[in-house]
Amino acid sequence: MYDGGADVVGYVVEVLEEGTEQWYRATQKTLKTNSFVATGLQSNKKYSFRVAGVNSNGTGEFSEPSVEIEPVEKLSIPDLELPDDLKKIVCLRAGNTLRLFVNVTGRPAPVLTWRKPGVDLQSRGFIDTTDSYTQLIVEKVHRYDAGKYTIEAENPSGKKSATILVKVYDTPGPPGSVRVKDYTKESVVITWDVPTIDGGAPVNNYIIEKREASMKSYKTVTTECRKTLFRITGLEESVHYFFRVLPENIYGVGEPCEIPESVLVCEVPSLPQDLHVVDIGKSSAILNWERPLHDGGSRLTGYVIEANIVGSDRWSAVATVKQSMSQHTITGLTEKETYLFRIRATNSRGVSEPREITGPVVIQEQLLAPYIDLTGIPQKVVHVPAGKPIDLNIPIKARPAPVCTWSFNGAKMKDSLDRIKIESNGKYTKLTVRETTIDDTGSYTLQVKNS
Repeated sequence: MYDGGADVVGYVVEVLEEGTEQWYRATQKTLKTNSFVATGLQSNKKYSFRVAGVNSNGTGEFSEPSVEIEPVEKLSIPDLELPDDLKKIVCLRAGNTLRLFVNVTGRPAPVLTWRKPGVDLQSRGFIDTTDSYTQLIVEKVHRYDAGKYTIEAENPSGKKSATILVKVYDTPGPPGSVRVKDYTKESVVITWDVPTIDGGAPVNNYIIEKREASMKSYKTVTTECRKTLFRITGLEESVHYFFRVLPENIYGVGEPCEIPESVLVCEVPSLPQDLHVVDIGKSSAILNWERPLHDGGSRLTGYVIEANIVGSDRWSAVATVKQSMSQHTITGLTEKETYLFRIRATNSRGVSEPREITGPVVIQEQLLAPYIDLTGIPQKVVHVPAGKPIDLNIPIKARPAPVCTWSFNGAKMKDSLDRIKIESNGKYTKLTVRETTIDDTGSYTLQVKNS
């Protein structure tokens, strides 16, 4: 190229759009180098370029136009460049500021997204993003800012992601799931899980606290516990308590975890008293008992009665009765089988040890000769004014159930709708004579007979 006798000091670039005849300068400034990036072009159109040299004498002739070319976006897969300090675990103390700076390349400029599981980083921190870098800033970090941070870059050419590990030195998060596992009338055993967030240092101690459910403030039980189990003693029976556990590491005492509901300090009841069989039928037995001497610190909720056929090791629950009951009839038993019975008391804590009857019981109909109880008529004489009814209600005993017959002056009496009514069951017989007259004076005889 001829320089016109003077040094070339620059260049002028012109561009021609396809379908037009007018060349125009691509830039108003004279270029000092022999390369140029044309901007402001439109896709789907073709352009030609030409160049002229500039020296002290002016602008020379333009070169032959270039071939027509169409601007096309040059694509490249995104790439993330982490500084060396982000390739290792990033460690910082609670209260400081976290800065994660990452260089970015890719054409077109990729979409950049910061992620941390369970956290909205847009609200927790500040994100600064350009075509060449992205930066996440989190101020006053705490234990929950520790973990994995992921930066993801994506454009039409592909996707790239990188993970940065952050450790925050802080007090521990709360222990997991405080549970009450054992009770007595003055103590409980509590257990818990190690905190999932240790604050960047091992949890080396736990502080145990208690409070009565009616109170708001906690009292310290112990400041030294190295295990995840502790027996709390000195509690008052029948009192509701809350308990909580606070973890500790070298950075201090962390967040507490409290049991979700108050606990009633109590134990299971003592054994029910004096269990015995009152009566036996063809397929039933009537049991009677007394309340336990101690309810365990929690009111009784009921009783469980169990039965066992002698010769078998299996006890089966045959009845559950209310705490107000002290007698119950067990039905559905097998005739002529020999049974043992036992009873347990229940409260909110659980079931007591069983109280057994003293010996086995054979289930069969009990025979009892008829018996008439006249203690209510000691002189065997009843005086009734004329016109008033005769009411004779006589207790009887017999098994099997007897047949009762009333007679008047030797003549058998019959039920009638107008004056005479006779009612009988296995426990009593009742004779009623209405609208009495002098003719109803005489001897009334009761006969009780069974097979």
